Amino acid sequence: MVKSKRSVSDEPILITPKFFEQLYMQFTNKHFKYKTIFEFKQRDSALCSCSVLAGTRATETAHLKKKQFKDLDDRILLLNVKTQKRGYMRPRITFPKTGVLKEFTLNFAEWLSQVRDEESYVFPHGSSFGISWDKPLSRYRIERIVKIKTGKFPHWLRGVHETYYGNIIFKGNAWKLADHMGLKRLDSTKPYVQSSFTEDIEARLFT
Repeated sequence: MVKSKRSVSDEPILITPKFFEQLYMQFTNKHFKYKTIFEFKQRDSALCSCSVLAGTRATETAHLKKKQFKDLDDRILLLNVKTQKRGYMRPRITFPKTGVLKEFTLNFAEWLSQVRDEESYVFPHGSSFGISWDKPLSRYRIERIVKIKTGKFPHWLRGVHETYYGNIIFKGNAWKLADHMGLKRLDSTKPYVQSSFTEDIEARLFT
């Protein structure tokens, strides 16, 4: 059975440039063994990259459409993501084309350029007959893809995003992380900002 959600007892995610390098290699080198067209491999790699960049849940990722993305010179903007829980809106998520997340963004951008039109699902269902742009991937299929790519589960990729933003971008500010993720409960951010607090304590102990 594929695990669906991280828990506080899970091994902490330690974010380093090497971690991102290794994760990107997993996304691009490990593939579901399709017996159909190569495009599905590109879709699957882009799906994992998008999950890290946006921190969306599997169902939220499945229902993204091309019209929600704006491809700019230095970034891609993802707009108006309705969260699965309580229907909160995440109005703007940035995919940077520089820094440690650059390769994930460029990987996603390559697939986005192939998506048929503005109303198409970015991660559509596919079969031996081709791609069904008007039908999104199922949550089950997304779970299988992530399992093959990483040995993990979709919510773990969301955890990577939350850990990076919680510790590196927001410097342990749980309020900012909760707002960024569209969360109502502040305690939901605890697993992702805790290591930042630990690092602050250690820095003071040895200075």
